[in-house]
Amino acid sequence: MREEQNFLVRTVVATLKWLLARTTEVGSRTLVAAASGGEETAGKYMADSVVSYESPFVLSEEGQRVEERVWRELIEKLERIQPGISKNL
Repeated sequence: MREEQNFLVRTVVATLKWLLARTTEVGSRTLVAAASGGEETAGKYMADSVVSYESPFVLSEEGQRVEERVWRELIEKLERIQPGISKNL
């Protein structure tokens, strides 16, 4: 039974990777496009190397609360690893 579950999990993960994941080369293209895009890409959300629109959730009040919570949790974890790191941000 356990081996069947592992096989199922591996199959689902492999399928999701195949559908959603990108190589580092493909993913880095968006970073390069954002960095070299100048004012038109500054502070914008980008997908597939073009300026895109944020989802309604990101722009909602709930999305803003989630953003603040994730940022706070990230800073807390980083501070435990490297005290004082948030002073650089």
